[in-house]
Amino acid sequence: MRLLRPSRQPCLPSPAQLGPVFSHGLIFWKTLLILALETSTATGGAALLEQDRLLASCHFTSPALHAQRLLPSVEWLLAQVGRDVTAITGVAVAIGPGSFTGLRIGLSAAKAMAWANRVPLVGVSTLEALALRAATGCGPFSGMETLPPICALLDARQGEVYAGLFRIECPDSAVPASADALPAPLALPS
Repeated sequence: MRLLRPSRQPCLPSPAQLGPVFSHGLIFWKTLLILALETSTATGGAALLEQDRLLASCHFTSPALHAQRLLPSVEWLLAQVGRDVTAITGVAVAIGPGSFTGLRIGLSAAKAMAWANRVPLVGVSTLEALALRAATGCGPFSGMETLPPICALLDARQGEVYAGLFRIECPDSAVPASADALPAPLALPS
């Protein structure tokens, strides 16, 4: 199993691309049930998405307990939506930057679930996900026609931060932007 890098186009296939599923002489279209895992920061989480709709999500705030809380959280999510782990058709996992131990826990769990179900595994940049969240839905830039470059930041501890500058091209695509894309800084009133 190899970790797939997300492309600049939506990385999930449509039901038409998945093709039909044959069962008992009947043809069904397989729906996408994506399990998303995030363990790169102090607040971890898991979510289930069907097609482009969030079915259920949960989070936990204890980086020392990510290993103890991640898999029970996935089990709880599946129970909430009445699905079995075999219904998962894809796994997405945060690939950092972030906590080294947290990333290892999330990546190991994601790879195991993807391998066991023989489904695709996709890595998602934590900073890119933060930038997309800021630009869509209930983020501070929602509703704007033209979005400025978005700088996503995460605390790296010891007075340092992880930073990524992104240009939002469509609702589901953030492209790394160069510092040249930033507008000139505004003078602060004294």
